[in-house]
Amino acid sequence: MIVNASDLSRFEFCPRSVYLTGVLKVSPKPTIEQLSGLVGHYVRKELSFRQSALLGKMKSVRELDVVLKNELDSIASDVPYIYRDRWSGDCDVILPEVKAEVSRELKTLAEKLSCMVDELGFDESLRKLTPWKIEYDVRSDKLGLKGRVDKVMKEDRIVPVEIKTGQPSDTVWEADRIQLCAYCMLIEEKFLENIPSGLVEYTRIQERRPVLATEKLRRKVVHTRDKVIALMEGSVPEICPHGSGRKCESCSLNEECYRT
Repeated sequence: MIVNASDLSRFEFCPRSVYLTGVLKVSPKPTIEQLSGLVGHYVRKELSFRQSALLGKMKSVRELDVVLKNELDSIASDVPYIYRDRWSGDCDVILPEVKAEVSRELKTLAEKLSCMVDELGFDESLRKLTPWKIEYDVRSDKLGLKGRVDKVMKEDRIVPVEIKTGQPSDTVWEADRIQLCAYCMLIEEKFLENIPSGLVEYTRIQERRPVLATEKLRRKVVHTRDKVIALMEGSVPEICPHGSGRKCESCSLNEECYRT
């Protein structure tokens, strides 16, 4: 059995969510808040993908605010077509509010890009921001894992980057660490090259935070993979296994979970 790396992250958040969606095939209609988060994810992800292209459109950092605003307008027009299979009429209704929210975050992005250009210059900044690959599919039958890496950077070495568009923690969420470490292991298997670390990019605050693929974290990837396989083969996790009522309250699977 091949486990998706994103399921490792979801399992760390709540094993029941993987059980309900992966085994029982529960697919509840998302709430407005959850749909807003989904649309926000699409918009912020596209903005992250286009950062290097933004610099290519500029001759001076003084143009940055205008270029970012124009790019956000373009993204808002494009996302219904890019994510067509997951788009709905409700998404159209939510999009203007999401666009306004992301617009307020552009100041942070402008400051980060401006500082980078001031320090490194346009050419070097462009090189550092340009991904080697985006949405790169990797799979290892031997490792029993697969996934799609948001970005793969390549300078002195290969660095996987996972884009996260939700609220960040003070460090890196454990679920994000596990998912990124799985990508490090998959890319190692693919290219036969040591990948000692990767980056989690939190778009709301425009920070890339490093995650070391330590022996301890690699072990947790393997153990979590085995737990997901056991779940898919018939193991039933208890209700609220994480003991966090706040997770349950915000979960779209809440009602179905307690009925099952």
